[in-house]
Amino acid sequence: MPAHRPLIALLTLAAACASEPQRTKFSVTFTVNPDEPLAGVTVSLDGGKALGTTGKDGALRVTLSGREGTTVPFRVKCPDNYRQPSSMPVLTLRRFKGLDPAAAGIKVNIECPPAERLAALVLKAGRPDLPVMAQGREVARTDADGVAHAVMSMPPNSTFRVVIDTSKRPALHPQSPATTLTVADADEIFLIDQQFEEDAPPPRPAPPPKKKKVVKKVVKEKPVDKGPKLPEKLGSSKSR
Repeated sequence: MPAHRPLIALLTLAAACASEPQRTKFSVTFTVNPDEPLAGVTVSLDGGKALGTTGKDGALRVTLSGREGTTVPFRVKCPDNYRQPSSMPVLTLRRFKGLDPAAAGIKVNIECPPAERLAALVLKAGRPDLPVMAQGREVARTDADGVAHAVMSMPPNSTFRVVIDTSKRPALHPQSPATTLTVADADEIFLIDQQFEEDAPPPRPAPPPKKKKVVKKVVKEKPVDKGPKLPEKLGSSKSR
């Protein structure tokens, strides 16, 4: 065997090792709902290994080892009353150098949207004590100024009807007007400004005429003139 062959084999092995990417440690921060941090979200690698759970700040900081440029599939489990993400971000292991060491590392933002959205209702009716109905129940009642407020929770992209119940006020028009609203996949405020017309009350019947009191005149009878009174006859006395 020529003496130069072992040298060629050694150089070839060294070149192969040099061309093979080195495994590196990467700092990764998973943040859930950055605008409203969410705790209790479990992050796991696709192989099943759990990396941890987000804290009160909605973040989970881990260190992953791998070759630069590798895509790492992962999954999350959102807590109760929250939905799973509709799409997952891609985690690619890359080194980032910056002036701020605290900002270095890989940032992964995850969305766990709420299972229900809030629909805040502000209603102006201009009439007091009118029930406001939604989803088959009374959710508010207009105050002395004819204004009502209500907050309801409902699934995203759901439609509901708001009815101002005037069944006990037949003089109001329109009768029991309804408004159809749709809650998108976000909290929303709805304003309803409903104007009413009211029939004039019927005229009161005229009071019956007062009966005249009949005053009976008392006629005093004039005394009958019987003429001059004669002296009473005195009884005669017997002489002894």
